Amino acid sequence: VTQNGGLFRFGVQGRSLNIGASGSPATVARYWLNGGIMDFDDKSDLLLGYYGSGAYTSALIVAGGIITNLNKLHVGYAANSKADVTVTGGTIVIGSGGIVGKTPNGRIFLGGGTLAASANWTGAMPMTLTGNNGPATLDTRGFTVTQSGLLSGPGTLIKTGAGALNLPTPTTHTAALSAQAGTLRVTVAAANA
Repeated sequence: VTQNGGLFRFGVQGRSLNIGASGSPATVARYWLNGGIMDFDDKSDLLLGYYGSGAYTSALIVAGGIITNLNKLHVGYAANSKADVTVTGGTIVIGSGGIVGKTPNGRIFLGGGTLAASANWTGAMPMTLTGNNGPATLDTRGFTVTQSGLLSGPGTLIKTGAGALNLPTPTTHTAALSAQAGTLRVTVAAANA
């Protein structure tokens, strides 16, 4: 599915939208957002490669537009699933459910574009900052976001908005970090202190 504009609203309270293709790892279900609004108006979850024991392959590509009112983003949960989230523009607004998933099944690539908070949330998925289409932005919008997954890659993550971004895992983050507003807390591995 490719969305270039307009409004797609998923509003089934207590339900989730699953993007996934099964049966063959060569088959990929993709949702490509180039513009417009993908609205989860009842704060539902978006699942990528979530169900089943078969080969579920899915991709969410955000190049423009906005995904809003999302409670939780699940990335690559099923045993044999593969799921990629690639953000090169646009915005994904995430609620209190945060970002969850399994590695190496689920992967997140950020280059340009914005992850934003509509509530305090946590995420443990590693994120690769690609640098494609410029730096990635994380806008906390007055909330606290705790990202314990490793940030790596040649790109940059810019923290904007009031509130805090916590990076509590004492690891070697290889990506460049910058704060334009609010608080950025980074726990640095002893070898790098």
